[in-house]
Amino acid sequence: ALGEGRPIHQMRVLLPPRKPPEGSDPALFETADKVREQEPIRRAARLLRAAGGSHASTFLGQAKDSLAELQQADDRALTERLQRIGIDWRLGAPVTNRSLWLRIARPSEGFASLAGGILRISVTVRNDGDRPFHRLHLLTRSQDSALDGHEQVIGRLAPGQSRTVHLAIRLSRRHRDMVAPMRIEAAQDGVPTGVSDEIEVTVEGRPRPDFWFRYGFDDGAALAGDAVAPAEATAGGDVADGWLQAGEAALVRVEVRNPGPGDARSVVATLRSLSGRRLHLDDGRVELGKLAAGATGEAVFHIRGTEHRGRGASGGAQLRAVDLLQAELVLTDETLGTKRTQRIVLPWSRAPVQGAGSVAHQSIRSRMVRAARHWDRTPTILLGADGPDRRGLFAPLSGRCLLRLEGRATFESDAPQRRFVTVSVAGVKRTYHAGHGRELFGFVADLDLDSGLNAVTIQAQAGPDRVARRRLLAHCRPGREPRP
Repeated sequence: ALGEGRPIHQMRVLLPPRKPPEGSDPALFETADKVREQEPIRRAARLLRAAGGSHASTFLGQAKDSLAELQQADDRALTERLQRIGIDWRLGAPVTNRSLWLRIARPSEGFASLAGGILRISVTVRNDGDRPFHRLHLLTRSQDSALDGHEQVIGRLAPGQSRTVHLAIRLSRRHRDMVAPMRIEAAQDGVPTGVSDEIEVTVEGRPRPDFWFRYGFDDGAALAGDAVAPAEATAGGDVADGWLQAGEAALVRVEVRNPGPGDARSVVATLRSLSGRRLHLDDGRVELGKLAAGATGEAVFHIRGTEHRGRGASGGAQLRAVDLLQAELVLTDETLGTKRTQRIVLPWSRAPVQGAGSVAHQSIRSRMVRAARHWDRTPTILLGADGPDRRGLFAPLSGRCLLRLEGRATFESDAPQRRFVTVSVAGVKRTYHAGHGRELFGFVADLDLDSGLNAVTIQAQAGPDRVARRRLLAHCRPGREPRP
């Protein structure tokens, strides 16, 4: 329940252990994820039944007894669970004085972790007062979501007693390069004590993969005996002429290369028709698995032409006798989150093509030959010596947080003429640099950052589809100078 943006009541749901207890029925065991999903629904239903309605003005009053019962049951379950592992979580009078001392142990190598690794922190808490602290616990606070909200339970801390506890924070493999502060504060049963200590954390992002591709169209596979589609799809005696017709089965072979610098751990290629139902995909998802830096893999999609009237590449009401079908190819590393989306085209002919065909046939055929031979690349973004280092790490800024980014972008010689670079902060575009028709051009962006963690995105784009992005994180300490 909310009151002016703050909860009026809170409930602590005790999650189950990772594995079913010995002697229990595994089929009846609910995992932590299942409890997170289902328990709020079960509790909401119970409270609504107890209240007899959902009107906001009367709900809390009518459901207060059931709400209290749930909170008391949760409290008992948590106290019993913690007692089994030696933590005294019994309720006691809160201590309001500042007699608590807290320090984070600072190793000589500092606090650093590779993305996907574990950040280990030791914290010592001491009670310098004459009254015990009850239900004491530690919480991490950071503007970075990966570092925020981690908890370590201490329990009861008697006068003169000290306790050293250890936090282990696992970082996502997707985390970007970052240097930012993190605060650890002490709380009593969810209420901050005002006692805290702060450190600076460095996260080194993993090298990212990149995706180049080239692709070919193969309508001779079914005639060669490959099971690319149901038999009725190839009825009509079609021949392998290099064009897709209605009722024909074919393959789209996509060769994917990772030019580095990082390994791709779980690559998935998906293909989606942008030409309506005239282009049918038997299965639009292919898993390539791991693709090391410099390695190449292949995704094969089974497609069929249908009789359905759809829209062609030209945008008309239906396809012409010779046309291009459009599809969207997406290459994703599902572990690191690297993603590339690009439109591709496939050759369509209303009737089988004999010989060289018309001028339109020859133009489309030439385009398909090039697509099969030429690696389709995204632009490249390089940052200069006056910007971050090769990993994109910034030291925290302070005062008036001015950040200068200098770099250059490179494009393929035959990429679309509309080429540009933008620099955005928190999704708001700050600079635009045009380089239409140029294969290499530089850019400079002077950014006035806000306090806290700033997400900076550099985007280089050629035409509607060829897009490259570099995402950086920069922290600005509070107390910046006012803008003029």
